[in-house]
Amino acid sequence: MKDEDEKLKWTGLIFHDLRRSAVRNMIRAGIPEVVAMKISGHKTRSVFDRYNIVSPDDFVKAAAKLEAAAKEPTEPRTEPDKISGARLKLVRTA
Repeated sequence: MKDEDEKLKWTGLIFHDLRRSAVRNMIRAGIPEVVAMKISGHKTRSVFDRYNIVSPDDFVKAAAKLEAAAKEPTEPRTEPDKISGARLKLVRTA
């Protein structure tokens, strides 16, 4: 029997390290999550989410994108009302 000090340990990269990096790189490249799941072979959302690691920097970038989008001027749009068919004018009220 081995001594407690002689525990076996993996060294270097293992398959799951590479899979996690691949998922992370696909998401950062803008590949839709459903497509990334199929490429990486994840069958369930819960397992995929364990591989799709979100960093604090991701939150900072997301906040910056939302702030930039909020500052962009928007044109009023006219869209049909789905219930009555009437035309509605959508405008942003600052």
